[in-house]
Amino acid sequence: MATYLSHFFMGSIPAAAIFACFLPYRRQSLTARKLRSGPWREVGLYLFVGYLAGLAAMILWPGYHFEATDGLWGNLVIHNARESLLSSMNLVPFRMIADYFRGFGEGELFYAIVFLIGNICVFLPLGFFPPLLFRDFGVGKVFRIGLGYSLCGEILQFFLGRHCDVDDVILNMLGVMAGYGLYRLLKRTAPGFSRRFHCENQN
Repeated sequence: MATYLSHFFMGSIPAAAIFACFLPYRRQSLTARKLRSGPWREVGLYLFVGYLAGLAAMILWPGYHFEATDGLWGNLVIHNARESLLSSMNLVPFRMIADYFRGFGEGELFYAIVFLIGNICVFLPLGFFPPLLFRDFGVGKVFRIGLGYSLCGEILQFFLGRHCDVDDVILNMLGVMAGYGLYRLLKRTAPGFSRRFHCENQN
């Protein structure tokens, strides 16, 4: 868990800092279109950009660790975190999910929660932020973006010596749609607040 979080922040913080460098150019572009991005939207944008980069880092970070060994020039040995350099893949839906639920009954509660609930929650912002920050972002666009991001992540993991699993995509999409549901709930219960995250027309 701590490893995943460290990878997330190692990707998200630099991305948010780089995004901040483009603030003058974004403001210039918005001014040309007679638009203004308020403070709430700016905070949302930074969180979303940091989240996307952090999620990519967490998904794609190779399962390796490095060990310096003695040598004239300092040799470097790379150890793979897996038992084999060969990638693995599961294309049978609900096989891994069944294993997660089986873990609840076998005393592996923490493991099951981290991997089952974690796979859902980590993709929740991907369904929440796009419709919150950008107009005309319906459920169809949210679904396509979430599915594309999840599929690309799983495919790339296969080529990085990690595990590729169709159940991860299923859980990720549950998280995406749950995030979109939270956005709809926010829009219905607090429409004035949700509008603060959209661009405003300049007076």
